[in-house]
Amino acid sequence: MIGPVRTRATALWPEPPTIETRPIPWFTMIMMAGLLFLVGHTLDTTAAVPDWSDSLRTTADSIAEGSWRRRFGFLVMGLWGAVMIFLVQPRYNLRLNGLPAWLMLGFLIWAGLTILWADDPPLATRRFVTLCLVTVAVVGLLRQFSLRDVVLFITLSSLAYTLIGVAAELAYGAFHPLSGEYRFAGTQHPNHQGMNLARLVLGALCLSKMKVTGRRLFLAVFVIGLVFLILTRSRTAFGAALLALAVFAGIRVPPLRLTVVLLAAAAVGFLTLFLIQNQMLSTPWELILMGRKAATAGTLSGRTELWEYLWTFVVERPVQGYGYHSFMSPKRAGDMPSLLSWGVSESHSLYFEIALGTGIVGLGLFLGAVLGSLARALRWAGRSRNPAHAFLAASVVFVVVNGVMAATTMFPDPKLPALLVLGYLVLRDPAQETAEMEPAPDRRTGRVGVPVYGMMRPGVPGRPAGMGPPPLHRPR
Repeated sequence: MIGPVRTRATALWPEPPTIETRPIPWFTMIMMAGLLFLVGHTLDTTAAVPDWSDSLRTTADSIAEGSWRRRFGFLVMGLWGAVMIFLVQPRYNLRLNGLPAWLMLGFLIWAGLTILWADDPPLATRRFVTLCLVTVAVVGLLRQFSLRDVVLFITLSSLAYTLIGVAAELAYGAFHPLSGEYRFAGTQHPNHQGMNLARLVLGALCLSKMKVTGRRLFLAVFVIGLVFLILTRSRTAFGAALLALAVFAGIRVPPLRLTVVLLAAAAVGFLTLFLIQNQMLSTPWELILMGRKAATAGTLSGRTELWEYLWTFVVERPVQGYGYHSFMSPKRAGDMPSLLSWGVSESHSLYFEIALGTGIVGLGLFLGAVLGSLARALRWAGRSRNPAHAFLAASVVFVVVNGVMAATTMFPDPKLPALLVLGYLVLRDPAQETAEMEPAPDRRTGRVGVPVYGMMRPGVPGRPAGMGPPPLHRPR
C-alpha cells in the first residue's frame, strides 16, 4: 500500500495542515442535529402520552398522512447533503469498499424495485424517497467529516437530545426518577430514548479514550448517560448497550487479560445459575425486568404473538415482500387491534420489518452488508487498538442486537447515526486519516501507539505522535 506523501517543509513552504488541526465542521453538525430533532422529537411527548404501554398504538390515519415535520426535515437533510456533494470541495474520497458496499448498494436498488409490486405504492414510494434523502445526506457528510467528527457528532447530538429531554420533563412536571413506574422519555418514547442514550454512552466512552480535549468530561458524560439509560427501563436497548460496551472493552484489552476476564465472568455466571437452580438464591426478576411488569415478560411484551401473526405474511410472499416498509399500511394497522387485541404500526423487529417489505432477497442483502461491515470494523479495531474503530464495531453490534426486538433501530424512518456508521465502513478508507484517531498516551509510560497501515508502532520519544519521521530522514 502506498503511504501518504511527505514533503520537505520550509518557512516559505510549510507542510499542509494535518487532519488533527483541521477545524471541526460545527455548523453542519448543529444543522443536522437540529433536523434530526425536528423529524424524531417533540417537546410535549411526556405530557401527551400518559401511558407508555399504549403509546405505540399509532392510528391508521397517522400512517397514511405522515408528518409535515418529518417531510420537511428529511427534504432539507437531503438537499444539504447534495450541496456538500456537488458544491463543496471534498476532504475525503469515497468509494465502494469491498463486498459489503456492493451488498448495501444492492439493497437500496432492490428496495426501490419493490415499489413496482407494493400493496401500497404511495406509502412505499414515500418511505423509499426518505431513505434516498438520508443516504444522500450520509454521503455528503462522509465527504466532509473525519472519523473524529463522526464520533463527536453522534455523541454531542445525543447529549443535546438528553439534556433537552430532561428540561422538557422538568417543565411539564414529569421528571420523577425515584417513582416506581417512572420511565425517562424526554422528547421521545422511552425505547427510542434508550437507543439515543446507548449512542451517547458508546460515543462518550470512545472520546474519553481518544486524543481530544475534555477527556474527563466525556467520562463523566458516560456515567450520567448510563444512569439515564437505566432510567428509561428499555430492556432491549440496555441489554444491547451492555453487549456493545463489552465488545468495545474486549477489543482494546490484551488477549491474555481478555481471556482471564471472560473465564471469570463465565465462572460467576455458571455459579449464579447453579445457585438459582438449587433455590439457594432467589431469582432477581425485579433487576432483570428493570422494575417493569413480569406479566408480559414471557411474551416479550406481546411481541411473540405479533411475530407469529406476521410470519404467515412472510410465508405468503417470501421472495419479493410487500413493498419497502409499506406492509403496515393504513388498512393493516387498522385491523391489528381486532386481531391481536393491541394496536401496532411496525413489526417490533428490524428483521421482520425488512423481510415483510423486501422479502428474503432484501433481508439477505441487508444482513450481508451489516455483518460484513461488522467484520471489517472488528478487523480494523483488532489491528489498531484504536478507540474510534472500536466505537464503529460496538455501534454495529448495538444495531444488530437491538434490531431483534425493535424495528425502529434503523427503519422505517432511516436513522442517520446508524447509517453514518455503516456508510463509513463501506465507503471510507482508514488510511486517509491517522493522527486524529490516535489513542491517548498511556499515563504509565507516556507513550502512545501510532497506527501505520493498520498496525501499531511506538511513538517516537521527544516528538509528537503522528508527525512522521524526523526531518533528516524525510525524502527530498
